[in-house]
Amino acid sequence: MDAAEANFEFSRFPRKLNLGCGLDVRPGYLNIDACSFHKPDLVADILDLPMLPSDHYDEILAQDVLEHLPRWATRRALCEWNRLLTPAGALTIRTTNVLGVCSALADPGNQSPARQESLLQCIFGTQHYSGDTHSTGFTEPLLRAYLTTEGFTVLDLAVKDGWLFEVNAQKCRAAKSAELFWRLRAIEAIADTRDFVMQCYVTILGRHADEEGLQWYAAQLEAGAVDRKTAVNLLLDSEERKSMEPL
Repeated sequence: MDAAEANFEFSRFPRKLNLGCGLDVRPGYLNIDACSFHKPDLVADILDLPMLPSDHYDEILAQDVLEHLPRWATRRALCEWNRLLTPAGALTIRTTNVLGVCSALADPGNQSPARQESLLQCIFGTQHYSGDTHSTGFTEPLLRAYLTTEGFTVLDLAVKDGWLFEVNAQKCRAAKSAELFWRLRAIEAIADTRDFVMQCYVTILGRHADEEGLQWYAAQLEAGAVDRKTAVNLLLDSEERKSMEPL
């Protein structure tokens, strides 16, 4: 967190968040986006908002956001948003319905090249600038499972325009992944590279690092091929981790 983020005066803004706002900067909200050229109230990573207080916000709006995050980041995002919301706080999401897009692509009425290109954009994003791409998508069972696991009750889930999910959810308890992600935040501050990797293995995989894995991650980090956040994400997205903790 840089100095500007650390000194951010959240109390000057409403207790409603518009996360990943893009050009949709709304009055009555604290608008947050990673791109400064969108002119949000706060430029920050919506996966990690330590400058904002826990249990403080009555509403979070996240439209056309989750699909832009890496697949591994869905639960981390929902976990952080859960932290920010008051008990019974509202979460409104709009995101990509993969099966809806596929059905539209197969529809005989959508077979012109122009229509096919338009529908593919729904899956992969407009790609007009860095970050304007889609990294994941959702089905109804998967989206419901993510929300339930990370402490939300789904009040309503509807399909819009055949290819979007619109979800109204409510915080009902703390996120399942909260302790894990708080521990990982602390681990990222460990100075020694090998110690950092060893602690990642223990925290994420529940075991000591094998020598081959330890050497590979340490070498990649020291060479600058990956940063610490990427190393953490690789372990979180590993098959070993997934086999330990199914949704």
